Order: sequence, then structure tokens, then C-alpha cells
Amino acid sequence: MHQNSATENPTRPEDLQKKYSIKREAYYNRLNFLGIKANKDSNGRAYLTNEQVNLMDELDSYIRENGKMEGFAHHNTEDNSGAMVKSENTAIEQSPENIYVEPEDPIDNFDLDKLIRQAAQLKARELATPDLAIRAIADRMSEDDLPEDLKQKVEAVREAVNPKWTPAELADRILSQYRSNRGGS
Repeated sequence: MHQNSATENPTRPEDLQKKYSIKREAYYNRLNFLGIKANKDSNGRAYLTNEQVNLMDELDSYIRENGKMEGFAHHNTEDNSGAMVKSENTAIEQSPENIYVEPEDPIDNFDLDKLIRQAAQLKARELATPDLAIRAIADRMSEDDLPEDLKQKVEAVREAVNPKWTPAELADRILSQYRSNRGGS
């Protein structure tokens, strides 16, 4: 198989997990069961060849029909590098030790942009939450909930914005002063 033909339309692990409606762990269990070792592209991302995907498709069909991997038999016609021969008698029992098969590089299975975006959203919420809580608490407080020093500040502001006289009182004082100055001159 040519190197170029394998990477022109590479099949990624996440594509197959979605195709088969399985989680990462089940995907790697199937690879292990078939003896498939994923290839890496020039960016170090895992992919399977068309032959490996065909084998995975056959196994998926078998599992859907029989409910298990054991008993699946496949003979690879090329060089047997894509899979090990399995039969009823030689099927590897899936033991609890095999359920944690990890890829060579776990990052291959992540959508890094999506992962970073979700982390950023979580951090933004974490940063905004105290301010949002403070705003909600302040909305529910009354003047009686304030400490004494803040009550005094509120009263000082009220006095500053409320004039000590009304416009009518101011007019009376101005006229009185004008009349007294006029009468005395």
C-alpha cells in the first residue's frame, strides 16, 4: 500500500467511534482484539488504513449480530500485519486487565480547539461568579443591612444632592436682600 493512499482520506479514531456509536475504551478494545496498530500521519495523529477500517467494519457487524467479539474470525489476505487471526478456539478473552488499553498519545483523540474552548468557558464562569453573586446579594440588601460607615456615606450623598432650600425660599432671600440694599441706598 502506498503511503500517500493511506493518508489521503485518513480515518481517525473519533470518526470510527462515532460511526459505531462506541466510546474510546470500546474502540481500543476492538483494536487490541484485532491486533491492529494505528498508523501516525506527519502531524503525529492516529489513523487507520482502508483495510484496517474494513476489518473494523466486519467486526462491528459481527458484534451487532452476536453481541460479542469472541468468535469473530478474519484472515487477512495481505501480510497479516493488520490483524491477528481469531477463531472460536483462539479468541482472546477480554479480561478486566485489558479494558484500559490506552492509545500511544491520548491527545490524538481530543478536539483541541473544543477542549480549550470548554476550559475557557469554565474559567470565565469561575471568574464571573463572584461578581455575579455580589451583584445578586447587593440587589437583595436594604439600607439596614449596611455597616455604619456606609450608612453615613449614603446620608452624606443624600444631603449633597438635596438642597437645604427650595427655589421659592432662595427667590425670597434674594429679593429680600435686593430690597434692603435698594431701600438703604
